[in-house]
Amino acid sequence: MTTSGRQVTVLLVDDNEDFNFIHERLLRNVLSNVGVFAEQYAEGALELLSSERGRAIDLVLLDINMPRMTGFEFVDNLSTIATRINEKLVVVMVSTTLNPDDFSRAKTSPYVVRTLEKPLTRTVLTALLTEYFPDAIRRDAKIS
Repeated sequence: MTTSGRQVTVLLVDDNEDFNFIHERLLRNVLSNVGVFAEQYAEGALELLSSERGRAIDLVLLDINMPRMTGFEFVDNLSTIATRINEKLVVVMVSTTLNPDDFSRAKTSPYVVRTLEKPLTRTVLTALLTEYFPDAIRRDAKIS
């Protein structure tokens, strides 16, 4: 196992703790150096992104359907804190139901780069991370 490579800091936003747990384990398997924050509610995630610690976040894995504030409401609110977030922030929406309307709506956000089905698999996550953070992937995790 290699521990070299730049650190990628990921924010998991999902009201289901099981998905946060699964996705964190996958991230630690694929990335050589990862920091993970997990929030069950979008409001807490926005608060974190607004803070000094939040400026280090590179990737957000965001559930679409959550109580109190949906993933879409979350991305709509990102513009209100745009000056305080990492300018290269990558937001990926994840959902157990891949409603075509969700895909269409996600494409309208300047922040969302992709919508994926959860739980994420190692193959899907590795491909995503290789595209956006190639210098952070563990050598033994690369896909062909």
